[in-house]
Amino acid sequence: MAIRMGDWKLVKMVQGGANDEPAKLTLDGAELFNVRDDVRERDNLAARYPDRVKDLGEVWQRWARGLAVPAWPPPQGFRGVARGCVDQSFAATPIVPYAGTWRGALTLLEAPVTWTQRSDSAGAFTIGGDSAVTTRIAFVSTDSIVFDLAKTVRAPNTTEDLSVRVVASLCGEELTGLVFFRRPNGAVRRVPLTATRAPR
Repeated sequence: MAIRMGDWKLVKMVQGGANDEPAKLTLDGAELFNVRDDVRERDNLAARYPDRVKDLGEVWQRWARGLAVPAWPPPQGFRGVARGCVDQSFAATPIVPYAGTWRGALTLLEAPVTWTQRSDSAGAFTIGGDSAVTTRIAFVSTDSIVFDLAKTVRAPNTTEDLSVRVVASLCGEELTGLVFFRRPNGAVRRVPLTATRAPR
């Protein structure tokens, strides 16, 4: 968290990273700098100017309270997904290395998955014995792909219809990542995904 007003900048490094909710952030441990006199931000003035810390903190908290809760964790929330090793020559067409049929499992749920991806961006994802669901690519690069299922699904051992986002990376014929199941109440569960490309 950081806020600047005039020459003053208040900075708070968050403990939980992407898992912290901005509206619940406290000012404990916040640092205050006068960026006109201390461009490199080396002299923490928080103890000397507690009222300035309080004022800047209140402005930031007012702003944070107005934020909508995101439907999905922010990109930093995808920690734990291995970075891919796709050849950088695919930078102009990063979907191409992901094309094919992938078979694997959601390891915590012991559920088989099949993902079929075409180089024209059309795809389908199947969990367990359910019908295939069309995918919508949200992001693709040479080191990762993010896609959503076009409709809700019922994951193994649940009675609710869940929204699904898949974040994965590719290295050779191995795909690893996380599947995010979002419940109707907004709670998100991360489940590890591993898959290998079926022979072409």
